[in-house]
Amino acid sequence: MAPMTNDTAVRTDVASSPAPVVLSVENLDVTYPRRGGDVAAVRGVTFQLHEGEALGIVGETGSGKTTTMSALLRLLPQRALVRADAMRLGDRDLTALSDGELRRLRGRELSLIPQRPMTSLSPVTRLGKQLERLDRRPGGAAAPRPELSALLARVGLGPLAERLRAYPHEFSGGQLQRILIAIASLAPQPQILFADEPTATLDVTVQGQILALLSELRAELGLSLVMITHDLGVVAQTCDRVIVMQRGEIVETASVQELFARPRHPYTAQLLADLTRPPAVRGRSASGDPAAPRLRVAGVSCSYARPGTRRRGGRQAVPAVQDVSLTIPAGETLALVGESGCGKSTLAKALVGLLTPVAGTIMLDGLDVTRERVGRGQRSGLQLISQNPFSSLNRRRTIAHALTQALAVRGATPADEREQRARELLEQVGLDASHLGRYASELSGGQLQRVAIARALAAEPRTLVLDEPTASLDVSVTARIVDLLVELQGRLGLTYVWITHEIDVARHVSEQTAVMYLGRIAEQGPTEQVLHRPRHPYTASLLASMPVPDPTRRATFRPLAGEVPSPLSPPSGCVFRTRCPIAQDERCATEVPELRRAGASSSACHFADDVAPRLAAAGTPPIA
Repeated sequence: MAPMTNDTAVRTDVASSPAPVVLSVENLDVTYPRRGGDVAAVRGVTFQLHEGEALGIVGETGSGKTTTMSALLRLLPQRALVRADAMRLGDRDLTALSDGELRRLRGRELSLIPQRPMTSLSPVTRLGKQLERLDRRPGGAAAPRPELSALLARVGLGPLAERLRAYPHEFSGGQLQRILIAIASLAPQPQILFADEPTATLDVTVQGQILALLSELRAELGLSLVMITHDLGVVAQTCDRVIVMQRGEIVETASVQELFARPRHPYTAQLLADLTRPPAVRGRSASGDPAAPRLRVAGVSCSYARPGTRRRGGRQAVPAVQDVSLTIPAGETLALVGESGCGKSTLAKALVGLLTPVAGTIMLDGLDVTRERVGRGQRSGLQLISQNPFSSLNRRRTIAHALTQALAVRGATPADEREQRARELLEQVGLDASHLGRYASELSGGQLQRVAIARALAAEPRTLVLDEPTASLDVSVTARIVDLLVELQGRLGLTYVWITHEIDVARHVSEQTAVMYLGRIAEQGPTEQVLHRPRHPYTASLLASMPVPDPTRRATFRPLAGEVPSPLSPPSGCVFRTRCPIAQDERCATEVPELRRAGASSSACHFADDVAPRLAAAGTPPIA
């Protein structure tokens, strides 16, 4: 990355576009009146959007990105005070329109893809009914069912046309996001499409598919796109121009190429530096003693009972994890990566005793913790930090209660010393004692994750299972949480099982990486080898699906197509063959590949020894 200059002003040397301006905003301010003083959420925001352009608005949580978009669409709470010298859609003044006029405009020429698809559709209404309500004809008639089916087919959901009677919870996150894209971009045929963190909660392959779909629709329909995101990789792959916001103000504007090559504002440079940092310096090297591992998983399989499928002897079992074996030396980190539905979180539940495996053993410091007689105190050496700390904390209780309760369960700290110990735990994770009296709703995402880490440390564990601990955090907060966990590992000698779909995070934190697909280990070994010289096409496909924070490498962005098959009816032979770019041999369809070791790594692929040349022959870009 080029060195940062001393010029911290907003850049004005962006090349002018010959395309006409479709949206212009001048000096937009958004203020929330408060008894103790007004809060300025957005100050002096000015920008233009050109026809057919993709404009990225980036910044940390709280920088004003979503507030700016919501002010344009008039979706802010009534108490918000919005002022602007001008907000124009073409030659129309948006500030002069009534609420009804803007509502009609918002449903046709301005459209929004929300961040969380599961909460954006009615959970009690069938999908077909919701699509009918949203795609109305000028006379008020609902769209015919064949047209709704065609709508789904256009966003890659043709097979779902027969499921219009299904409810939203019966679809995956990626399917729901495609449905919302169809609703927002195809049904009304808008002029401008606003996408508010459309891939923030999706795994890497589904994220890649959604970004590719948005690029296709933008080119086909001539849409102007406003991409609101904290992910600079998404910006690099999809946008033409970028606005960087900090504390409600625009601090830099540039073309995507200029921004990544020569950032001028220190804040922009820091965001990019957080993406390009070298791997973390961990508390120990990868030379742990495998003869005396901290955690050994041997042949573990887990399954769930399928609701509504009773057979003789009980319900039909749905296999979630199959014959997984892992060995983690003390003080090291194993990253467990893969798509949603591959079995990562199920394995995490089995490790911490929330789910009993149907087969196999889990040994923690030589103790078989899968036995029924293992007590709570013996299990306390292995703790779980969940993906969403807000949902794991009691919203009606203070942070002090969460920590002292954890200390009470542990039983090693006298009651009169628990509050002092709670203060010490907060200090360990970089928070001061003032947070003890606060509630979860009063803390940011990064602060909540620090509290979750402190609560886990209350049990004085030797091993932590981290289930997507940074999935919902922006890049700078992610960097700080990763640094904290690495520092704690070195100081306390902790062992980590780090579950993530963020492959860059896995590169930074782990000595070992295991890649899961449909409940099985597809590849495992040293992180340097697995994520730089993969010996399984699934690992290579995950790497190619990542939106790389470098606009010069858009050609290497090749999202993996399709979805993980159902575990109830997996493909014959190799379970990855239906999506594999190199599956051509009859063995792939008839013979299940074994996890075979070669050197330091193992791969469950018939062609593990020549994956790279086969991928090259299939047209897949090389791994950077």
